[in-house]
Formats: sequence, C-alpha cells, structure tokens
Amino acid sequence: VMLGCIPRASVAAREMGEPLPAAAAKAGRGLVSGPGADYDQQLIAACGGPVPKFFPKCFEAWPAQHESGNGKVALVTGGAAGIGFYVAKLLARCGYQVILPARPGAEAEAAEAAGAIAGAVPGALVRVPDTPLDLASFKSVRAFAREVRGGLAGLDLLCLNAGRGGSAEDAREETEDGHEAIMQVNTVSHVLLTLELLPLLRGAPEARVVFQSSEARLDRSRRILGKARDIDGTDAQAFNAFDQYRLSKVAGCFAMQALNARLRQAGDSRIRVCVADPGLAATAINFQHNLMRSMFKLPNSPLTSWGNRWAHASGQHAADGALPMVLACVTPNLHPNDWFRPGGPKGRAGLPIKGDPAGHASHVDSQVDPLNTTCSSLWPAGSQELVWTQILACIGKDLVEALACTTVDISAAPAV
Repeated sequence: VMLGCIPRASVAAREMGEPLPAAAAKAGRGLVSGPGADYDQQLIAACGGPVPKFFPKCFEAWPAQHESGNGKVALVTGGAAGIGFYVAKLLARCGYQVILPARPGAEAEAAEAAGAIAGAVPGALVRVPDTPLDLASFKSVRAFAREVRGGLAGLDLLCLNAGRGGSAEDAREETEDGHEAIMQVNTVSHVLLTLELLPLLRGAPEARVVFQSSEARLDRSRRILGKARDIDGTDAQAFNAFDQYRLSKVAGCFAMQALNARLRQAGDSRIRVCVADPGLAATAINFQHNLMRSMFKLPNSPLTSWGNRWAHASGQHAADGALPMVLACVTPNLHPNDWFRPGGPKGRAGLPIKGDPAGHASHVDSQVDPLNTTCSSLWPAGSQELVWTQILACIGKDLVEALACTTVDISAAPAV
C-alpha cells in the first residue's frame, strides 16, 4: 500500500467525526519541507508506525552490491511522497538519474522531494518535469509522456508506484474520462503511460517496468473473482471501493502478464515487466481504506478507529515498503513476470526477496493470486485477456495516439 495519491475530502472525517491523521490531511501538499528535511521522522509523526528498520542498511550497502545505475534514467510515479519517495531516493543512491512527476497543484511537493533526495545523495540528478502528471486524466498522461519523450533518448526504469485507496462505504467516483477513478489511477493510466513511453524503453539497452501491487489482490473471500468482468465498476449494486482497489491490483498483475506476452511475441526481449509488493506499509492509504470497516464490516466507532490505528502501527515504515520495488529494479537476471515482496512472515514486512506466486505460506493465497499461472489457480482461464481487453477499452481513443508511439501490437491476443 502506498501514499502517492490524495485522500478524498469525503473521507476526511470518516470515523465518528474524528479527523484522519495528519498524513491524510496533509497529503495534498506533501510532507517534505525543504532540502535535507528528515522525511522519515515527518512521516512517522504524520502517519504513525515504526521507524525504518531495513532501509538505512540497504541505502548504504546496495550501491556496492548491485550494478551501478550511472548513466541510466528512472521514472517513479508517486515519487514525491510515501513509498515512492524512498524508491526514488534509493535509486538515486544507486546512481540513477531520477524523474519525479508532480501532481497538478502539488508542484512544490515534488520540488521539495527532489531537494530532499539531492540533500541525502550528494551529486544526485533528480528532475521534475514542467508538465504535471494527473493519472485521473488521460489527456494529462499523454501531455506528460510527450514532454518526457522530448527530453530523453532512453528510459531504463519505469516504476508504476502511484495509487489511491478506497473504503467499502465510499461512493463510486468517475474521472474526467468517464471511468471509475481507483481503477484508472492505479492501473489503466499506468498502462497508457507505459505505452506512451515504449519508444524510450526501447531506446535503452535493457529496460524494466515495475507495477506496484499489494497483498490486497489476494481474494480470500472470492468476491473479486466475480468482478473481473467489470473492472470499471459499473454495477452500482455490487460496487465497493475497497474491492475496487483490490481489483485494480489484480488488473495490474494481469496487465504485466499481457504486456510481457505481447513484447515477447514482438521479439522484444530487452523490456521486462515485473511486479512488487510493499507489504503492510504505514502510509496514509491505510486510512483511506478504513481497514476495520472494509475488511471486517465493523461499524464506524471509536473501536474501529483504534483498530485502524493498531493495524497501521503494525506495519513497516514506508522506506522499508519501498525495498521490493527497488530490488526489482536492480536485481540481476530479471525475468518477465517476476514478483518481489518482503521476506518476513506472510510477506508483510522484512528484507525483500523474489517470491513464488504458487508457493504462498497459505495454499488459499496461492490459489487466488493472479500471479499464479499454475493449474492450482482459481482464476478462470482467459482472465488475463478478459481484463486486458477491458483496460484497452477504457483507454479507447487515447489508445490510438499511444499506439502511434510503438510497433508492438498490444491489442491482439498473443499466439499460444
């Protein structure tokens, strides 16, 4: 889970009139307050949760343990806050030039984040494009990608980290493009951005695209399995914003698989798409979810509020939640569809490792993981193509301009 998108005003006083923690209230303007700011402590003060446990050692050790990113370029969506900030910070530490998109109206947030990274990593090259990126607008995605394409010859890393959450009691919201907001922000616009930037990815000697996923994709209740035919959440009777968040993470996994299949069919082995889980990270999105209400159907009350805070405090710091995505970026011998997660119990905390989707600690989790492509999966055959087709349908006319940037046929199903 991640802080990279703004909590909606409608959730500002969800629990018996009690305001959300400062992180949720401040997310629209960011937490970083100038170069050299101690973002770790600011995040803890605003969100609660533990101090970074693993990130400081990785920050010191990984540049020597992994191939240098010198001369390479990484773009991190949602990189001005939360998990994305630490992804960008560690990539800069490993030598990458980092591009941080700014959200419209939050340009100062991105500039301050860039300054804080530069203060922590002497000599770091961190750039904030003039054109902001609003994932709730296909027009904005195209304009942002156009500027990035105009300023680079190649892009080595594309980290699709930004996201927003939702609670079971939240109403369905539509973007200016007429699509359900959670799905568009978390997945559909990230697919469009990837297609728009394919020329740059192909311009790199070897490129990686990393989707940020979540344990929330594991459909232990079997509710999400039945919603894959309607990723836009058009059924008003069945709509549940927390389920929609979970479905968006399923859709990201299927998009990863579909992109890899089409790149492979096009004979392009230099671009590999993979996925990472941050574990249970203490960021503002947990309060957007209203976890006790959404997961356990508890009524809003002081007890629910306490439970939300307890679950939040049980997580790991956002810095530690960034490590699986960074490992996906720097690990040698990456394979298409690889999955990286925290290595602790149930994958919720710990140093990052490469995971096995068919080998979850719980057999049920393995069965319902869309990353599991073995015969033990409960996802019906054709689910990947079903979801991919809907993603392309959402992009619609914007797909035409995106396809003009690439020779990869992303519409047709790959040969088996």
